[in-house]
Amino acid sequence: MTARLVGKVCLITGAGSGIGHATARLFAAEEAEVAVADIDATAAGETVGMIESAGGHAVAASVDVTDPGSTEALAA
Repeated sequence: MTARLVGKVCLITGAGSGIGHATARLFAAEEAEVAVADIDATAAGETVGMIESAGGHAVAASVDVTDPGSTEALAA
């Protein structure tokens, strides 16, 4: 299988659980560098741990997407 996301950086919000979690893991499996963002920092960290234990690369960020200041800080 060809890794479709080599050299790409993907920011996934809500990646601590559910669809966001599954998406982050899938993108990492496709060799993307993944930024795992979630309001729950612990859940984001757990997603990063799963990605890294599978050989992928990810970082966690705590963000509240309903707060403009929080999203601006994430982008910075």
